[in-house]
Amino acid sequence: MKTSLRSNRSNAAIGSSNDAFTRIELVTVIAVVAVLVAIFLPALSEARPTDKAIVCLNNGRQLVLGWILYANDNHGGLVTPLNDGSAQTRNRPIYVNGDISDYANRGNTNISVITNGPLFTYTQRALDIYKCPSDDSANGQLSGLNHAGTPRVRSLSMNEAFGFGSWLPSTKYRLYSKTADVVNPSKTFVTVDEHPDSINDDSLSVQMVDPGAVTGSLIDLPSSLHQGASAFTFADGHSEAHRWLSSKLKQAVHYQTDGASLVVPISAPDGSLQDARWLSDHTTVLK
Repeated sequence: MKTSLRSNRSNAAIGSSNDAFTRIELVTVIAVVAVLVAIFLPALSEARPTDKAIVCLNNGRQLVLGWILYANDNHGGLVTPLNDGSAQTRNRPIYVNGDISDYANRGNTNISVITNGPLFTYTQRALDIYKCPSDDSANGQLSGLNHAGTPRVRSLSMNEAFGFGSWLPSTKYRLYSKTADVVNPSKTFVTVDEHPDSINDDSLSVQMVDPGAVTGSLIDLPSSLHQGASAFTFADGHSEAHRWLSSKLKQAVHYQTDGASLVVPISAPDGSLQDARWLSDHTTVLK
């Protein structure tokens, strides 16, 4: 009896020890799961914008590949974002026609500006690649009202250095009308998704920041719909997202018709000068 009682107590102690270990293990697992949830839930909530950013980058890449194919079939000649009749742009077809700045303008939704464009057949007749999937702007929108009316047909604008470059200014900076003219294809952007309140014609105008300058202006505003980043595609065919430092380049979309970003002053303290320098460095180069 003494031996049996001693054995039962021993077994009970062992059982108690196992139970205690299991509870500790369970608490540990729960704690680990809680930490993982805290880490990954924000990432999961951002998954959709990230997916849209990837689509936007791919759209730009497909468009620029069509741009390259067009040039190959036309002795290196490039389409222009704008044509002012100058020697630089004369006889060159315009990337897409139409001004889409006014939300009340039904021309914003006219797909013929794309289907009649010179690149449409070179991009497998894909309409959606001209539009960023994160851009909700639509015809008939009022200030602050999302998803109203028919979506505007375009988000992607072309580097004005491929046109007559009035804002650069062209007197100091290189313009490109042929592929052979592009000095650094991997650092020269062709298309970018433009801010919905800034977009008007098909050109993204850039006022270059001269070397050594400490002030300047933003004329047209790139989009920041991808968590503060824009989707750029370059003359060599590669795409990349660039994240801006300053709030001046991360303005909210207000669905206004007057170009909220027009002539925004930039300076060093708020990071906008660094942003403008990056944009300048990837637009063109001095003559």
